[in-house]
Amino acid sequence: MTTRPALSTWSKVKRSESRGFPRFDLMLMGMGPDGHIASLFPGHPLLKENDKALTHPANSGATCGSGRRIGFQPSHNNTMNLALLFVAVLALPSLALASHGKTTIRKLDSEEDVAVALAKYTTNLSDRYIKEKGSFSVVLSGGTLIHTLRCRSPGVAFSRLLYKKSPAEVAVDYEVRLKTLVEDKIIPLSATGFPKFDLILLGIGPDGHIASLFPNRPQRYEKKRWITFITNSPKPPPPRITFTFPVINSASDIAMVVTDKEEAYAVSVALGYAVVSPTLPCAEVKAKNELTWFLDKEAASKLH
Repeated sequence: MTTRPALSTWSKVKRSESRGFPRFDLMLMGMGPDGHIASLFPGHPLLKENDKALTHPANSGATCGSGRRIGFQPSHNNTMNLALLFVAVLALPSLALASHGKTTIRKLDSEEDVAVALAKYTTNLSDRYIKEKGSFSVVLSGGTLIHTLRCRSPGVAFSRLLYKKSPAEVAVDYEVRLKTLVEDKIIPLSATGFPKFDLILLGIGPDGHIASLFPNRPQRYEKKRWITFITNSPKPPPPRITFTFPVINSASDIAMVVTDKEEAYAVSVALGYAVVSPTLPCAEVKAKNELTWFLDKEAASKLH
């Protein structure tokens, strides 16, 4: 028989910043001959469950033991003792386990040091990818990141392109161009059906925005389109186009480059040193291989 403890036990478990699910320091997992983990079996509809934290696959398909099993759901009416809680946490989607890589934080003294480290990092990645597959694709966002890059590339001319079309029309045109690159097999598709770039270089704003995905704007929640647009950006210019999160998070490697104290709080939220709800866009960036943060001492000043 399973008992239900006081709600205070459940409240001691940390929650993830993005979705509010229980967040544990360590998971110990095995797998079955059919590739299942916890109580998530191949072909079972619960593999697509993304809203509940606890669920119950009544027909688990297990060849031993009971076919009735449990997993998390967020309701306080389904709290349980920590021993059962530890076992039940294993009912997280197997796809999520392999979908994102590691996170590395590089703290440097100055913007110049960040620029030097970023140049070496990009060169090494370029060499590796070219050796592996003969090409290297890079996406560069704008903002203060351009200033940092100029520290090591003063001869490179960066300019803003001006379009006479509306943001909506430009977004469609851009997406069509990307799809042409995919069709020509220049850019591959990720397992989820979005273009997969080798490296994306991103900065963040004091409000935690990345690219042109801002807090309190619906564009950050776009899940189907590759490119979206905004006409009321809180940061000039108001009309913008931007990659969506599914495209950004499909990248093999991502470099987050931050070199100012105004972004220190957003950095602390993204790296789990502070919590805000809903979380900031910069906290939702995840690379397939590795997400690397390049921070000067001011940007890293709240990481303690």
